[in-house]
Amino acid sequence: MTATFYRHKLALVEARQVLGSPDAKTARQLAAWCGGLSGGAFANPYVDVETPTGRKTAYCNDWIVLEAGRFDVVPAEVFSDTYEPALTTNPLQDALQVVASWHHDVTNGRALGPDDLVGALERAGFPLPKTESPHHPEQPAPLSGASRGHR
Repeated sequence: MTATFYRHKLALVEARQVLGSPDAKTARQLAAWCGGLSGGAFANPYVDVETPTGRKTAYCNDWIVLEAGRFDVVPAEVFSDTYEPALTTNPLQDALQVVASWHHDVTNGRALGPDDLVGALERAGFPLPKTESPHHPEQPAPLSGASRGHR
């Protein structure tokens, strides 16, 4: 079983889905990974998991999430609405892949500007600080005395 990583807001979490298997090996592997107990029929397994709020049961198709050193159980419907696949396990590499994708769109004739890049980064889970310019964009910045030739 291969670990797959997903992004939840700004946190990178490791998540594994409870799935049936002919020999119940998958459920046993999940239980070993999270320190839980597995049971149920081979096609409909479950894993009991100790979470910060007590013991929870992950049923077939639910997800067991490891975030900040703690396990939790997330129902499949909630998982798909809350988590998205991480491009890599490195947030900086994720951001660079978003930039590369944006650059690909620009070089293929799509008219995109800096605001589109900021939007793409924010949608990928990289909120950027809002900076306000001290001057209206259409107005040039006032010149200081030194730049006008005054001393």
